[in-house]
Amino acid sequence: MILPYPLKIDSGTGLYYFTTETNIVYYCGFRNQTNDLSPLIGVYDISITEFEFHQFIPDLKTKPSRRQDPRVAITITKLLLSFFSDKSKIIVFLCENMDGRALERQTLFSDWYRKFMKNSLIKISLIIEYKELVIYGGILVRNDFEYMQLLHTELADKAVEIISSKFDDN
Repeated sequence: MILPYPLKIDSGTGLYYFTTETNIVYYCGFRNQTNDLSPLIGVYDISITEFEFHQFIPDLKTKPSRRQDPRVAITITKLLLSFFSDKSKIIVFLCENMDGRALERQTLFSDWYRKFMKNSLIKISLIIEYKELVIYGGILVRNDFEYMQLLHTELADKAVEIISSKFDDN
């Protein structure tokens, strides 16, 4: 049985982090986005949280490995599953694309979902075309989430509008 890496919390940032056997540090965080979205969502006492994770390689001589460490997947999916303590929580994630690998990240995350989360969660994939960008991401909810229609009308179907308002405000 493959065990997850031990998670720690950075007291300054509130981010979770763990260090792999190859000395790569992964940071994972949750950021509440409920107040930034449709007020209709708040009426239903739904909590929308953005999930992000990224890696940090402290030794500049270490090159990031393209080899997938199964313990990373298990650690991150275990953290995500622990977040869903009640059925009104929603996670939204976007795949980083600074290196042109967003689609690869989306595919990897979908693989993690199929292996570790599909029995507990529903995943809605997002592909958002905004100006010259293609943004990949998704939405996660528990299997017993009661407001799927509202989720689609107020979040998934409005993803382009939400993203454009965030980018255009900056």
